[in-house]
Amino acid sequence: MGATVTEVELKRGVTGLVIENEHLAVTVLPDKGADIISIVHKASGFDPMWKSPWGVRRPGLIATAPNSSVAWHEAYPGGWQELFPNGGPASVINNVELPYHGEASVSGWDWEVLPDGIRLFVRLVRSPFVLERVMRLDDSKPVLTVEGRAENKGRIALPYMWVHHPAFGPPFLDGTCVIETNATKVMVDPDAKGGNIAPGSTHEWPIVQAHDGPLDVSIIPGEETPHALMVFMGEFSDERAWYAIRNQGDGSRIEFSWNRADFPYAWLWEELHFHTEGSMYGEVYTMAIEPATSWPGGLTHIMETTKTHRTIEPGEVITNSLTVSLSKD
Repeated sequence: MGATVTEVELKRGVTGLVIENEHLAVTVLPDKGADIISIVHKASGFDPMWKSPWGVRRPGLIATAPNSSVAWHEAYPGGWQELFPNGGPASVINNVELPYHGEASVSGWDWEVLPDGIRLFVRLVRSPFVLERVMRLDDSKPVLTVEGRAENKGRIALPYMWVHHPAFGPPFLDGTCVIETNATKVMVDPDAKGGNIAPGSTHEWPIVQAHDGPLDVSIIPGEETPHALMVFMGEFSDERAWYAIRNQGDGSRIEFSWNRADFPYAWLWEELHFHTEGSMYGEVYTMAIEPATSWPGGLTHIMETTKTHRTIEPGEVITNSLTVSLSKD
């Protein structure tokens, strides 16, 4: 039995694509970055993806943002974004600003149906890339495969970074959740300011030596204590990198795995009722673990610090893939 793809209308006239089989139902927003806003495990009904308090908004509905970071958050529905060719703060490359979290995550994508899923694709404007994503569902188990492809249509070599940004939230995410992984290191941005962990420091997973004592970053704090974290996981012990988030209360679990060479790092971000300024206002309880080519954030910042950016030559094609599996005891 193959997957079906159904075009649906969400709130405020937003178009959604539901890719499903007997195991999973995955909802994508083709007109807004091809965001994956929902992954439902049909046998149990659980969906690990975070939903923002302001919800899905029609692209272009608000055009008052003073910068690309504010604009990105105004349109952020939660879920899973693909950040390319920039992730994090806006960066100027070849005299063009690559916006916060990359042009791909705010662009409209075209799509075509495949027998076992869907192919989505977009031509970027601020850089000469064609980006593709093929999403396939496994016939025999609740597994989603995401295959990425990028081609440089320009005539010059260009730096890039590539990050997958899946954010998880309640009711799946709570204080019983733990992170499992084969990452062995935790790194901190060399220019991090105002945090509880020394900038540029490296730690053995999962214990981070914070200013106020050891912190086990594999344990997700509950909603009762405000908490924030931004660190970077690395040195995965096998060629196949992986992490999982497991809810010890109800047995639900989501696991990501990928070739370590494709994404040598994973960004670990937690926003657990911590920031009280806009647009969070202390309301947001979410976290993300983000497979990434590079670290920390912002392409120009990376080029100046860790130099983990990558370069794509004229006409070159790069590919990668991730596998996502859901289960519940």
